[in-house]
Amino acid sequence: MMRTMGVDLGNPGGLVILSDDAPGKPHMICAGSWARTTGLQLQRLIVALGRDHHVDLVATERPGQWGRRTIGMSQRGKQELVRAACEALQVPLVDYQPKEIKKAVTGRGGASKLAVERCMRFAVEVDNPREPITEHIWDAAAVALVALNRERTRRKLTAALKPRNGNP
Repeated sequence: MMRTMGVDLGNPGGLVILSDDAPGKPHMICAGSWARTTGLQLQRLIVALGRDHHVDLVATERPGQWGRRTIGMSQRGKQELVRAACEALQVPLVDYQPKEIKKAVTGRGGASKLAVERCMRFAVEVDNPREPITEHIWDAAAVALVALNRERTRRKLTAALKPRNGNP
């Protein structure tokens, strides 16, 4: 059983916590977005939600320059705040290229945000959201889903490769 936090570093950004505690699809247990949040507020939010929901892993898109310099720089700064929050929570931080996330979720690295949202609506259980689920929240959910699936696979492979009864 795992709980993974996905963080969309955009402006406005989004944050989602997915859980695979119950059988079936991963369940969205927490979701929200921010627009005018300071860096310190974002860092405190991630730490508070991570502690409250016992998060095992945090994931983001890999910051980069997607056509505009300002996007890359602001996202790198936000990722450093997320990294500091992960250190406070003592949980790992992973990041993925946007095309890698889109391909894992939709099957196409060049998929549109709408295609990602449509796939995520089928891949994740959502009960009674407290606020409308924006494209930034769906992006954060996609990041969390990729991280959750990859970590589950990594754990299964590690368990399968462990020697049993002292035999190598």
